[in-house]
Amino acid sequence: MKKIIILLITSSLTIAQSLHQFENDYYKKTFSLNRHIESVNTIHKEGRTASVLSRAVFGYLPWWEYAAGYHQYIRYDLLTHIAVFSFEADGNGNLTNPIGWPWNDVIESAHSNGVKVIMTVTSFNGEDIHRLMTDNGIRTKLFENIRLIMLTTGLDGVNIDFENLRDENDKKYASVAFMMHMKEHFRFNPVYEISFATPSYGLNQWNFAGLAEHSHYLFIMNYDYWGSWANSTGPSAPLTGQFISVTNSINDEYKDVPPSKIILGVPYYGNYWKTDSNQPYATVKPFNSDSTNNNWQKIVRYREVAADYSQHEKLWDNISNTPWIRWNDNGWNQVWFDDSTSLEMKYNLAIQ
Repeated sequence: MKKIIILLITSSLTIAQSLHQFENDYYKKTFSLNRHIESVNTIHKEGRTASVLSRAVFGYLPWWEYAAGYHQYIRYDLLTHIAVFSFEADGNGNLTNPIGWPWNDVIESAHSNGVKVIMTVTSFNGEDIHRLMTDNGIRTKLFENIRLIMLTTGLDGVNIDFENLRDENDKKYASVAFMMHMKEHFRFNPVYEISFATPSYGLNQWNFAGLAEHSHYLFIMNYDYWGSWANSTGPSAPLTGQFISVTNSINDEYKDVPPSKIILGVPYYGNYWKTDSNQPYATVKPFNSDSTNNNWQKIVRYREVAADYSQHEKLWDNISNTPWIRWNDNGWNQVWFDDSTSLEMKYNLAIQ
């Protein structure tokens, strides 16, 4: 089964706030333009031909990573698409540009390396999303604002990331109609790629096949199975599992979607908890922003795990096929994450 792979440079389950929304809100409150960036050793800017990569590899570049200067270390030779995150839509069809826009340096570097640049349009407000999807005038205004940005900055497509839709009708019907209208609106610009970000599980409330029909591809947010809201420690993206997993999501939830229209989202991050137990899936209390004694501590980047936690023994969870570490420092600590082994297993699922 041939699928497309996505690599995240940075919610699957409907009860959870997604990483996209969590980090966007967090950095709006805490980001400093004077922030110091750590050195990164690897950089590669030479041009390449499109034939080097046999699959599409799609990465998000969040505005806070761009503003901090991390975009200068992007390996364009390992990407086919890079998505600018994000252009925020309000309930009237207006768009707010990301900090520093236009990112001409990224656009020029990407295009010189044969990489497409996609704009990500976000909204995390259910009422605003309902208006954007169902009000003809507002919807058309949004489409025109998207078209104008793509036209004036030379972008190659748009990824719609609407989260927290208010009800089943919006998820199953209005979202499909929205993408149908978008496809029609851009019919005279067939080179533009149009896509939609979807949860890993629809809980019978989504029409993934309908969304795929009117999209070039669906980006499945197949991560955030465990996180700050969870009642136990666990992996962000379990490849396998008794009830929910990346594999079950692809094979069951997306069985009616053509494999060529699937982009599998994988996490380059993990979660850090303080726990009362050294056992996997230890019981914890969901994060409460008003509390000073939370179990969940933070999101841990892929690079941070390698740099700051390498002294701890890496354990392997056979249930989820993901790694984790634990250590005792006046109490137990657990970090669950993905490494090269677990990521490779997910890539193999995507390309089989």
